[in-house]
Amino acid sequence: TVKNKADVINTIGNLFIITFNMISLVFLIIVINEKQYSVGIYVMITQIFSIFTNGIASISKDYSSIKAINMQFKDYMKYQQIENVRLLSKLTETADTQCELQITFDNVTFSYPQSTYKALKNVSIQIQPGEKIAIIGSNGSGKSTFIKLLLGLYQPDSGSIKYCLNGRNVEYSEIYPYVRVVFQDFIKLFRPVRENVAIGDIDHIDKDQVLIDSLEKAHMNDFQERLEEYLGPEFGGIELSGGQWQRLAIARSYMKDGIILIFDEATSALDPQAELEQIKSFLSLGENCISIFVTHRLSAAKYVDKIALFQNGKLIEFGSHKQLYQSQGLYRNMFDAQSSFYA
Repeated sequence: TVKNKADVINTIGNLFIITFNMISLVFLIIVINEKQYSVGIYVMITQIFSIFTNGIASISKDYSSIKAINMQFKDYMKYQQIENVRLLSKLTETADTQCELQITFDNVTFSYPQSTYKALKNVSIQIQPGEKIAIIGSNGSGKSTFIKLLLGLYQPDSGSIKYCLNGRNVEYSEIYPYVRVVFQDFIKLFRPVRENVAIGDIDHIDKDQVLIDSLEKAHMNDFQERLEEYLGPEFGGIELSGGQWQRLAIARSYMKDGIILIFDEATSALDPQAELEQIKSFLSLGENCISIFVTHRLSAAKYVDKIALFQNGKLIEFGSHKQLYQSQGLYRNMFDAQSSFYA
C-alpha cells in the first residue's frame, strides 16, 4: 500500500512535468516565431527550461521518497502499538504426534485493510486430522489469503475459523508453537549453514544430528558435512542458487515437530521433478499432521487427500483428484492443460 501511494504521487509529478514541458515548448515556439529570435536564443531558452523542469522532477522524486518513508514509519508505529497475543509455550503433555487437530472455516469472508475488494468470499471448508491438502488457483484467487487467515495473521470480517484439538475447541494461540510454515519469500541469512537451518528451532543449534536430519529431509545432503560453511559471497561465503536457498528454508521447517505443516509456494524455484520429491517428503512427515501446500503446479495432486480450488476469492471445487477430475470442471481443464506440457 505504501509503495502504491508513493508511485501515485511520483506519477502525478511526472505527468505535471510532461504537461508543463509541452506547454512551455509551444509557448517558446510561438514567442520565437513572433519575435524572430535566432536559433542560439532558442537553444539557450530551451536549456534553461530543461534545467528548471529537471529540478522539478528531482524535487517530485525526492518528495515521493520522503512520503513513502513517512508512510512506512506510520505503519511501523501502528504495528508497534498492536497488542501482543500471549502464546502458550506448551500445547499439551501429550506428544505432538499424538495430537489430532480439525480446522473449520465457516462462511468466512475477508477484505484487506483499506480495500473494498473481498479477497475471500463465503469460504466454508473442513480439514480433518492428518489430511493432506493442496491449495490451487490462479494468482489473486485467494490461496495465500486463506493461509494467512488459517495462521491467525488476520481475522475474518465475517464467519468463523475454529480449531478443534483432541475433541476440544482451542484458540489459535494454543497451537501456534506447533505450526510449521515455509513461504515463497524467506530470509536469506548470510551466516553459516548451521545458523541458517537452526533458526527453524534455535534451541537445537548445537545438535548436529537434528540439523543433518533436517537437511536430509530437504534433499540437501551435500551440506550435511558443511555446517560451519558461510553462505553469501558478500561475506566471503559461497553463493547458493535460488533452488538451494529454497531447500535451506524448507530444512528449517523440519527442525521441530508440529501438527500443521504448510508450504506456501515454497517450491516455486525448484524444477518439477525436484518439487515433486520435496512434496512427497513433506507429505510423509506425520500421520496426524495436517499438511497443506499451495502451488500452481498440479503434478503432485494425486498424492494428496483433498484439493481445494480457489477462483476470485471463492472455493469453487473441493475433493480428491479422482473426484474433481471426473466432475469435468475447472480442475480437470487445468490438470489437462498442464499435463499436455509434460506429455
